[in-house]
Amino acid sequence: MRELRFEITFKSPIILQASSNTQGKMSSLDFIPGSAFLGMVASRYSDFSDPFKIFHSGAVKFCDAAPIKDGKEFFKIPLSYFHEKLDGSKIYNHHLLSREESEKFTQLKQMRSGYINDENEQLGLDLDFSQKSAYDKSKRRSKDSQMYGYEAFRAGMKWRFSVKFEPSVSEDDISRAKETLERSTRLGKSKSAEYGAVEIKFIGENT
Repeated sequence: MRELRFEITFKSPIILQASSNTQGKMSSLDFIPGSAFLGMVASRYSDFSDPFKIFHSGAVKFCDAAPIKDGKEFFKIPLSYFHEKLDGSKIYNHHLLSREESEKFTQLKQMRSGYINDENEQLGLDLDFSQKSAYDKSKRRSKDSQMYGYEAFRAGMKWRFSVKFEPSVSEDDISRAKETLERSTRLGKSKSAEYGAVEIKFIGENT
């Protein structure tokens, strides 16, 4: 299996919604799903010699992205990681705690968000919140009682992701997928002048 590695840089704030709600405060993802990159490549669906193999057979895997800070790659904190309530200074792997050890704690709380690297450094992702109003074209003003909010990743963030190809995928289709990703410049829910600008670079290949 061939694995092409890419780095994506946010040139503007990026909105990645967890649902399709159009009113109220919208919940946001705290990661970039692989489906976002699949969508970029699928914009050229008919250009591939075997579209079924690329998008429907499982022969190509578009992986979720991992954030980068100071050149280090971070990954989602495992659901088995816990800390004492009101004290996040120490992390415990719940699977490795004996019953006797567990009983020593007042209360353990699961770590359900954030990232960690192989040096046990933690990373939290800061999102910027902005309030918007729906626009009434007929009255040329904001619609009454139709406010909504966006949470956006900050410009300047870097992430890395990979796309994996089984040997049955043709070299031409692999090159076409790589080229499409490198040319893609928009990501997320609101692809306006204010949001959604990205730059994607190919950084290497693994086998």
